[in-house]
Amino acid sequence: MPDEEQVVSKSTCTDKESSSPVATSIFTAMRYLGEICLVILALVSYVSLQKGALKVQLQPLPVPFFFANTSVNDFYRGDISTPFSAVIASDVSLVMYYAPWDFDSQLARAAMDRIALKYKGQVYVAALNCWVQNGDCHQNFSKIRSFPLLLGYVGGNRGIQFRGPLQYTYIDRFVQNLLRPLKRIETVTDFYKLLSQHDAVVTGYFNFTNMKPAGFYPYYTASLQYLEHDVHKTIPFATMTNIDAARKLGINVPPSSPEYFDIRCISGMKLLFFHTTVLGKWMFSVCCSGCTSEATLQSNGFHRLVTKVN
Repeated sequence: MPDEEQVVSKSTCTDKESSSPVATSIFTAMRYLGEICLVILALVSYVSLQKGALKVQLQPLPVPFFFANTSVNDFYRGDISTPFSAVIASDVSLVMYYAPWDFDSQLARAAMDRIALKYKGQVYVAALNCWVQNGDCHQNFSKIRSFPLLLGYVGGNRGIQFRGPLQYTYIDRFVQNLLRPLKRIETVTDFYKLLSQHDAVVTGYFNFTNMKPAGFYPYYTASLQYLEHDVHKTIPFATMTNIDAARKLGINVPPSSPEYFDIRCISGMKLLFFHTTVLGKWMFSVCCSGCTSEATLQSNGFHRLVTKVN
């Protein structure tokens, strides 16, 4: 019996010894698998936290958009109170609303720098960063969908949008028209010389014996607003103070209503007289479409038919 017990005992020990490595391997694998799962879980959690942080991550601090020696007043933090106060106080201003990352804004930067240098002391030139989320410009003008937006201001009035190519030549011509929107003519020769250079000329007669002749300000405003539709101002606005020359051109000036205007085309357009209140709308609808063959203007109960003579 002792021998049998010894045999059984030996056999049992042998089974335990043979099964021990397998159990150990399984236990080790499970332990490693658990650690791997913990590592993966930690990585997933970290990535999720990072993605969440990106959604609310603040923009980098704004930096100057123009070079240090520029003449452009660069409000790269998006402030609007200071530049708008300067616009109101200036006779003529040019303001660019930009986004630093925008290619067209970067393209216009050199042209704006040249404009500011050329008209230094004459035109207030500023640039506003409208991409800074906590900036006044972005918060007040969030509807700007395309950059840059160039606006010209005269006397602090409503901005006049520049719609031309973002090149120095075109922006410079726009600024020149802001500074001198009207051309002065005194004689019939002056009128026809100007007419020979353009398809049409808008001519207004004003009696400047009064400091503020009636109708002049709306006429002046219309000449500025016309720039939004014709950045090159192919149709100039002229003022005439010589009543004799005005009458020779066929402009019959009634003493009671002295503010009327005449439009002529080189090809021969009949005279047209109308009041300042409808000038701007009529100019773009008729003249900018190439002096349409027939157009009627009505204002304050009187009207004239305009016919192009081919």
